[in-house]
Amino acid sequence: MAFDRVRREISQRNIPDGKGAFLNVTVSIGVAPVGSIDLSMDNAVKNADQALYEAKETGRNQVICAKAH
Repeated sequence: MAFDRVRREISQRNIPDGKGAFLNVTVSIGVAPVGSIDLSMDNAVKNADQALYEAKETGRNQVICAKAH
């Protein structure tokens, strides 16, 4: 999955903090399909947002795909 590759690339970077140390950054990503018969753009955004919070609540640094409703 392309999103997981992006997540992995970000987590492998060491970002200089300007004070001689480095920051390790991770991301949580929520994704949802758009354009299917039963999903409007508004619903897709809501579903992706729910998936994002699920990713944060279940360990962070992961990609969660919204469940089809």
